[in-house]
Amino acid sequence: MDETLSQPARARSVGARLVRGLVALALVVLLLELFSFVAHGPLVGERFSFTRAAEVRAEVSRLADVRAQEDGVSSPEARFGGHGLPDNWPVLHPYFGFGFDPRRFPERFEGWVRTGGADPFRRSGDEVRVVLLGGSVAFLFEEAWPTLARELGRLPRFAGKELVLISLATPGFKQPQQLQALTYWLARGGEADLVLNLDGFNEIGLELAGIVRRGVEPTLPRIWQHLATEVDGLQARSHLEGVYAWRRLRGVLADGFEHVSFSVTMNLVWRLADRALAERQSAEETALAAAVAETELPMPRATGTEEDSYRASIAIWRSSSELLFELARERGFDYVHALQPNQYVEGSKPFSAEEEERFRRTRLLADSVARWYPELAREGEELSALGVTFLDLRDVFGTTTETVYMDTCCHVNALGNEVLATTIGRLVVDALGVR
Repeated sequence: MDETLSQPARARSVGARLVRGLVALALVVLLLELFSFVAHGPLVGERFSFTRAAEVRAEVSRLADVRAQEDGVSSPEARFGGHGLPDNWPVLHPYFGFGFDPRRFPERFEGWVRTGGADPFRRSGDEVRVVLLGGSVAFLFEEAWPTLARELGRLPRFAGKELVLISLATPGFKQPQQLQALTYWLARGGEADLVLNLDGFNEIGLELAGIVRRGVEPTLPRIWQHLATEVDGLQARSHLEGVYAWRRLRGVLADGFEHVSFSVTMNLVWRLADRALAERQSAEETALAAAVAETELPMPRATGTEEDSYRASIAIWRSSSELLFELARERGFDYVHALQPNQYVEGSKPFSAEEEERFRRTRLLADSVARWYPELAREGEELSALGVTFLDLRDVFGTTTETVYMDTCCHVNALGNEVLATTIGRLVVDALGVR
C-alpha cells in the first residue's frame, strides 16, 4: 500500500523539480536579456531597440547583395541565365569602354559584334540587317531572334528577304556606349535596315550605382574605376575581392541571426560579431584605397549630388537616343527605342510566388526603379514627340502569370524573351508598316 501511494508522490517531486528548473532557466534567460540590454549601450555605442537592430541588419544584407550584383550577377545560381559569363569577362575597348575578350568569345567578331556567321558589316544580296543595341537584357534577348525575325518579316519591305541579326548588345552597357558602339560599327562600313535599342535599366540601376557611390562621373562606363587601372594593378584587384568577401560574410551572418532576432542577447552577439567583421572589411578597404591610388588612371569625377548623377545619366540616355534617331534619318535606316521591363515596377505584372519570394528582394533597385523609371518613361514620351519610335515596355508582362524574371536584377528567362520578341515585333510592324 505504501509503495503504491509513493508513486504519485515521486511523480509530484519530479514535476516540482522540473518546474523549479524551468523557472530557474527562465530567470537566467531573463537576467541575461536584461544584462544584454544594459550592456548594449556601452558595447555597441547606442541604446538597444529591435527597430534599430532590424534596420542595421537590413542595411548589411542590402550592401552584401549589391556588392555581389556589381560584379554583374545577382543570383548565385544563374550567371546571366546560365550563359556562363565569367566574372572577369570585360576587356578594355578604346571607343566604348569594354567588350568581350575575342579569345574567349570567338562567336563575336573582334569581341563585340555577333553576326551568326554573316559578314559583320556589309549586306549580302537581299539581306535585311537588324542591329540590336543594349546591355545584358538585350544580350539575352538575342536567343529570341527567330521569333522577332518572324514578326518583323510581316513588314512589306522585308517580305521574302532573309533577316540577319547583328548584335552589338553587351552586358553592362549604358548610354552613351550603345551610341558609341553603333557609330564605330557604321564607321567600319556597317549597313543597317533597322536598329533596335532595348535599354533603360542600366542608366538608373546597378551599373550606375556602382560608380555613383565612388564619386565617378556618371556618364562613364560601369566598373570604369576598376578597369581604368595600370596593368600592374593586381594588388588593388586582390583587395577589392577581399572587400567583397567580407561584405558577403557579413550579409550571411546578418541573414542567419534574423531567425533569432527576437532575443536581445542574440542581437548583441550579432552586433559584436558584425563589428569584428566590419573592422576586417575596413582594413581591406583602406588597403584597397592605397593600392588604387598607386594604380588608378586619371578619370573625371562627379561634382554634384547623387540625384544630380542620376539625372545626368537619364539626360545622356535621352540625348544619345536623339543622336541615334538623327543617324537613322541621315543613313536611311529605321530606329526603334524600347524601354525594357523590370520586376520592380509595381503592378507591371501578376508576379508569381517564385518571383515575389526570390527575385524582388533588392531594396536598392526597388527604390531606384520607383524613383527613376517614371522619369525614363516621361523622356520616352518626349522622344516620341520628336518622331522617335519609342516603345514603353514596362507593362509588357501585364497578362503573364508565369515566372519570367530569373534573378533579383532585371533579366528574363526564355519565356520572357519570347513575350518580348512577339510584342516588340508586332509593335514595330504597327509603327513602321504605315510609313
